[in-house]
Amino acid sequence: MGLFRGSIDPKEAFPIENFPVETLGDRRGDALALLYNRLTEADGQIAGRLPAPINIDQNKESFFRRVLPILDGFDSIFRYAETVNVEGNETLAAWLKTLNTLYRRLLSALEKEGLTAIESVGAPLDLSIHEVLDTREDSTVPDNVIIEEMVKGYQFGRRVLRDAKVIVAKNPNLPKRQVEE
Repeated sequence: MGLFRGSIDPKEAFPIENFPVETLGDRRGDALALLYNRLTEADGQIAGRLPAPINIDQNKESFFRRVLPILDGFDSIFRYAETVNVEGNETLAAWLKTLNTLYRRLLSALEKEGLTAIESVGAPLDLSIHEVLDTREDSTVPDNVIIEEMVKGYQFGRRVLRDAKVIVAKNPNLPKRQVEE
């Protein structure tokens, strides 16, 4: 007897919308896209008869947007844990270690599907991926370098799902730019 017992039809159990491919017709190199591109390039008449591409990226993006608050919850727990002294409390330390492991596994699985965190601290300000919440005077770093990340930003492919909310350095020791009149 095969993998499917009874009257389960594999096409019903695994509809095309749930296949782990990006977008039909996209030139990323997955098997279905390659087949679609070859058919449309080989015969222009076939292109008119093929169904419109299914945009699975929208489903993934929607899923990632629903997962972001869960990732934020983990970040909040770890930010709070940095302020609490866990030395001497082996149980709490073990829980935090376990949570950190689960968080890393979740991030790894999401990264394999295309979600990436925007690394901000220490990077220069880029308004296309960062939202400035505040500035702080800091003489140890140049102007417009991110010194703290309040909310982590995420990207799916090249699309920004959420800007990183950051605090930017303002170096008081640097000379002010003269405004030309």
